[in-house]
Amino acid sequence: MRSIKYIIPAILLTILTGCTKTGPDNPVRDDVTVHWAISPGGLGDMGYNDIIFGGISAAANRYDFGLYYYRPGSAEEIYPTVKQWLSEPQAEGTRSLFVLGASDYEVTVRELMSDGAFPLPEGKDIMMLEYFADDLPVHTIGIVAMSAAYLAGCVADSLDRTPAVIAATLSDPQSLAAAEAFCLGADAEHPDSVDVIELSDGYSGFYMADSLYRMCPDLTARYDFFFPYAGGTALGMYRYMRDYNGPWMVVGMDMDQSDLAPDNMCCSMIKRIDRAVVLRMDSRNGPVPHTPRHGLHGQGHHPRPREQPGISQREPLSRQRPHLCRRA
Repeated sequence: MRSIKYIIPAILLTILTGCTKTGPDNPVRDDVTVHWAISPGGLGDMGYNDIIFGGISAAANRYDFGLYYYRPGSAEEIYPTVKQWLSEPQAEGTRSLFVLGASDYEVTVRELMSDGAFPLPEGKDIMMLEYFADDLPVHTIGIVAMSAAYLAGCVADSLDRTPAVIAATLSDPQSLAAAEAFCLGADAEHPDSVDVIELSDGYSGFYMADSLYRMCPDLTARYDFFFPYAGGTALGMYRYMRDYNGPWMVVGMDMDQSDLAPDNMCCSMIKRIDRAVVLRMDSRNGPVPHTPRHGLHGQGHHPRPREQPGISQREPLSRQRPHLCRRA
């Protein structure tokens, strides 16, 4: 795949000086509490954060625990909140879980490690979502999107479209893997011919909906099928397509988003992170694995045969890294 770097100035429209905390005044149970730091994109993204909120809320209703959630303005902002939570005494026989809602918060965990916060106090635990390495002393959950991204590429190929990946950042391993898989599905013989638009070299690429909207006139003049693996940033593209209703096609992300661009959305890549969260919170499932990963990882995957015999014997996706560069 070809990587094209767009340099977008990060403009902070709203400066928040502290985390906003929301929770029940009288939780049903006082022996179990869950604290959830929403990823900086916030609720209302009609995608990743909203579907996690549904999962954690369902778990809270099912298991009757107190749920508190925080809306930080940046990943760095949650650090003092977690430190305060760790310093609060934990009554004997009670449990408290702090859920970091995205891999953005890796910086928070590493700061805690530097401060000597681990091992955690008795009765306290931390879980981070969408983190795929096993090098942190916290529980993690991740859903690998390679198979769904590959199928989305196959859709673009079957419709004979000119596709492009809109990636928030290729420094995120999950984004890089999804981009690779889509490119292979879109053109198994020449996956490097598919353009990948990288919005940022960091996680700010997931929060640039307005910037992507302004980029759309240029993008839609060159491509007519889009795979926007960019979190809430994709909302900018969906809005542009609603406003101008051109002959383009786009893939929805994380949940069924067909109502966001009803005339242009050909399919949605659904990641049931909400179900994964509920499963991890159900004690009947046994001890919580340290780093459970859901979804297909690429081993044993073979592209569809084309005109060249033997194309299905290609190496598994996990060992392919052809023509990749993070920035043009």
